[in-house]
Formats: sequence, structure tokens, C-alpha cells
Amino acid sequence: MDIYEILIYAIPVLLAVGAVFYIGRKIFRWSENNHSELIKYELKITEKKEKYALLGASAANGLSNEASPKRYYLTGVTKDGKTVKCQVPYNAFDRAREGHTCLIAMQGTRFISFERLEEDEANG
Repeated sequence: MDIYEILIYAIPVLLAVGAVFYIGRKIFRWSENNHSELIKYELKITEKKEKYALLGASAANGLSNEASPKRYYLTGVTKDGKTVKCQVPYNAFDRAREGHTCLIAMQGTRFISFERLEEDEANG
């Protein structure tokens, strides 16, 4: 048995094992989020960040374009000084402004809702 025959059998097995671990991790996170309590944070937004979803993709190395999938993150500080970073959908990311206060609801790591507070809506 040479190296090529070993690879022919090993690669599909490794891919299957990797898929099982990946799916298992997703199911575990989903279950963990379902058992977490709903928490609402009143955040003053300090940073907005978007990242390409593909590993290694960036405008600098040419592996991205406008159609590349992105992930959107908001970072903010609560009234008691706790820093919170959460992944949000584009519509919440687009409505958030640095320096403004908003109400974000999370259940574990799962984003639930975003609301700009009334006092900030008059300011733009």
C-alpha cells in the first residue's frame, strides 16, 4: 500500500470527522443559546467593525469584493462600564452610530433585537 492509496481512504474519513465536529459544535451553541436568559444591554456604541466571513479575505490581498459575505460587529460600553461586543445583522449595523446609545437584546451569543433610544434619534 503506497501513500496515494492511504490518502484516498484517509481524506474522506478526515472530512467526515471534521463535518461531525463542526455540526456538533453548532448544535451545542444553538442549545446553549436556547437555555440562556434574554439580556438587554443599554450600550453607548464605541466601535463598528465589519469583517469578511472568508478566512484571509481582505481588500489588501485581493480575496474580497463588494459581493463577499461580511460579518458585522458592534462594541459598546454599558452604564456600569462593562464592554460588550456582539455580532449583528447589517440592518442593525447600518442604523447604529458611534457615540449614540442603543438597546441591544441578546440571548447567549444570539442577537435578538436592536433599538436606537429616542433621545439619540433627534440628534441624527
